[in-house]
Amino acid sequence: MLRQGKTAFYNEAMTSERSTRRANVALLGAAVLFGMLLAEAVVRLLRPQFVDPWWRSRLSYYRHDSDLGWSHIPGAVGVLARQEFSHEVRINSSGWRDRERTLDKPPGILRVVALGDSFAFGHGVRDEEIFTRLMEPMLNQVKQGTEVLNMALSGSSTDQQLLILRRLAMAWKPDIVLVMVCRNDFTGILATTDGPYGKPAFTLERDGSLRLVNVPVPQVPWTARLHAWVRRTSGLVNLLETWLEHDEPGADPSAPSGTAARETSYALMRALLSEMRRVAEQGGADRGGARLVVGLVPSNAHTYFDEVPAAEQRRFGVVTAFGAAENVPVIDLVPVFRRAARDPVTGARIDLHYRLDQHWNKLGHQIAAAEIARRLAALP
Repeated sequence: MLRQGKTAFYNEAMTSERSTRRANVALLGAAVLFGMLLAEAVVRLLRPQFVDPWWRSRLSYYRHDSDLGWSHIPGAVGVLARQEFSHEVRINSSGWRDRERTLDKPPGILRVVALGDSFAFGHGVRDEEIFTRLMEPMLNQVKQGTEVLNMALSGSSTDQQLLILRRLAMAWKPDIVLVMVCRNDFTGILATTDGPYGKPAFTLERDGSLRLVNVPVPQVPWTARLHAWVRRTSGLVNLLETWLEHDEPGADPSAPSGTAARETSYALMRALLSEMRRVAEQGGADRGGARLVVGLVPSNAHTYFDEVPAAEQRRFGVVTAFGAAENVPVIDLVPVFRRAARDPVTGARIDLHYRLDQHWNKLGHQIAAAEIARRLAALP
């Protein structure tokens, strides 16, 4: 009887201890969850730029593409919305954010094909406000019959733009190929993923040739898509991962890291642009050859910092040096953006970029259009 009493007391004590342990674990879990929710709320309030579901907006007009990673759905209509803007996106029947075009080029037409990422795509402005659309009437004042075709793919890097040039753009018989280079292209060309999408890439062989890899581009695993969704939906996660990333190329988890990655990206960028020049010159303009022109896209750091960061100078310096070495015109928009971003009398800031999103706003596109049109019109 005494033994049974001891056993009952022991069982009761163990049950009570387990209940207390479960309660403590539940309390700890609740405290951690509350802390994370509070931190998320603080980030959303104070740093809303880190809550950025960029890819969810474009799912309505993008599709998986085994050659490019993703491409536009011809004829699609969607809405691109962020904290600072919301606008419609219309894709033409050829699959580009541009007005309808005719593939056949009538005699006497000067055709410019623009390649690039979200800046050239017009992320943040309406169709008629994109710099490529604004350039057309400007250039027609110099030469009647000038067309500026926008074949930009938002989120793409220079490697994908080379593939667009090879496989799609040259069929339009361009006279000028304008490729816009951004700071993030130096990271993108090292990667084989971009958010929830896979992408093709090139490796640089010992003999300097380019070898295409990761094609056909596979669908990205659900784990990568989930990670992209979590990062772009949770401001806290995005903020923490951004802090862990490096300023130079190599931050992408599918890319190499460190100084070696930086030098690899520089060499690869030169090789990609050189191949673009070769492709343009061997085709286009009814096989008489097209001319490659490179535009440098200013980011907020280029436009507003008292001094352009050294890393940014190195990146764009690679492109400028390439242009000088291979006789390719380089249109550096950084100086004109820095001048236009300050009131000449008061010195007050003039916004050319969205403050949170950082893409060009309507005025930024106007500044870019005027400068690029001026430089293209002056080409010999």
